[in-house]
Amino acid sequence: MDQNQSWLIHTLLRAVRSGLFLFFGPILATTACASDWYVSQSGGGAQNGADAADAYPLSWMNWGAAASKVKPGDTIHLCGTVNSQLGFYYSGVSGSPITLHFEPGAQISQPGTSGGPMMTIPNQSYVVIDGGSNGIIQNTDNGTNLDNHNPTSGINASGSSNLEIKNLTFANLYVHVAGADGSTDFGSTGAVYMNGGGNNISVHDCVFHDMSECVYVTTSGSGINIYNNNFYNFNHGAEGLTGNNVNIYNNTFGSTANWDTNSDSYHHDGVFPFGASIGVNIYGNLFDGNWGTNNTAHIFLDSGSLSNVSIWNNVFLQYAGDYLSNGFLAGGAANLSIFNNTFDGAGVTNSIGICTSGSNLSIVNNIISGVTTFVSLGSTTAFSGMGLNNNLYANATAGGNAPFSLSGTSYSTLTAWQAATGGEGNSSIVSSASLQSNGELQTGSPAIGAGTNLSPYFNNDKSGSVRNVPWDIGAYDGPQPPVVQNLRLESGVNP
Repeated sequence: MDQNQSWLIHTLLRAVRSGLFLFFGPILATTACASDWYVSQSGGGAQNGADAADAYPLSWMNWGAAASKVKPGDTIHLCGTVNSQLGFYYSGVSGSPITLHFEPGAQISQPGTSGGPMMTIPNQSYVVIDGGSNGIIQNTDNGTNLDNHNPTSGINASGSSNLEIKNLTFANLYVHVAGADGSTDFGSTGAVYMNGGGNNISVHDCVFHDMSECVYVTTSGSGINIYNNNFYNFNHGAEGLTGNNVNIYNNTFGSTANWDTNSDSYHHDGVFPFGASIGVNIYGNLFDGNWGTNNTAHIFLDSGSLSNVSIWNNVFLQYAGDYLSNGFLAGGAANLSIFNNTFDGAGVTNSIGICTSGSNLSIVNNIISGVTTFVSLGSTTAFSGMGLNNNLYANATAGGNAPFSLSGTSYSTLTAWQAATGGEGNSSIVSSASLQSNGELQTGSPAIGAGTNLSPYFNNDKSGSVRNVPWDIGAYDGPQPPVVQNLRLESGVNP
């Protein structure tokens, strides 16, 4: 044994004798491994929750028996088909949430429940609901031409905070057929419903189809994040959205036409924030599909108490023949910024691009094409320092209305519009914006290099690519012109 080894052993022995080992004891004693619990409708085998074959019955969760066992960091695995209400009454802590994980093939499936949500998470915190590879919450027989006509909600998480819902499909809560059901007889609570709650609510990587309301969240806290979801055959996509720091991004909002009625009972919207929302960011979304005749707008801003709203890098595509009643983007807010969006109309007479108002308004770097009225601004409009500029207006559609309107006065030329607003000095009207069908720019588009640099606000385009300088107008950066390399001329050679 050399001198260094002898010194090390001597030091360790002295530490043990002096009682320093007691410092480590409490830490080891309080460190516990996370547990996995398995649950199914009726349970199975030994019903001890050890695995799918020996799952606890659902009553273990619903009647409180799990409360003494489930702890922060644990995962409850849902197995098979559950056909009664699931109650989740457990909270985790920061860094150690409690997770409900749908095993492959797991689903909450009912014919058409009336009287309560399929899952309830009342006043809990630090909870993750993970649909896994193919988790589903659905009705199987509820809708216009089906046996049941009941109000149904998927997850009611009122009062909860620090909640994450991901990887789930919410399907067929009410399968509506266009032209029928003239009155609201199936509620409006939605697939994910929160009336009141705290901070940090996330709904992402989910699919929502065939229901009236998809995500309905009102909270007095901060941090609502709805992203990477796919919505179609719905009446309202993401709505409510009260609170601070609301972020709606990278979603697809598709068809709503099946919610048309003969009496125009429902007014379809993709994103519908209202109430006292402060700090709403809507970006990177795609609005497409058939929106029918009873729609309001792809984005409708209830101007009552909205402020600090930013809308950028979105693509709005009008379905051939659809009439967007209030435009692609309608309503207003204080401190509203509309940057680098692409609004591509289908040439429908008297259709509108942007119809808005409010104080401190900025409309910059947008493409608006294929509509009759490009921009219509209300009487309460007041511009920010950026105002209106670097917008590209294209493919004007004939109709009874003028291309521009401010406070009820119409303007038929860009020159007149510039004089009325004091802006749009670098904007233009062209015959074609040279767009692809998905809103991307074709080579040679007049939008390429015609924007102003908004890098203090964001740096990427809709695809996530870093924007080139000079900036392009619209949601996508276009094909860049080839770089001409320096040519070296040989002496005596005439180029």
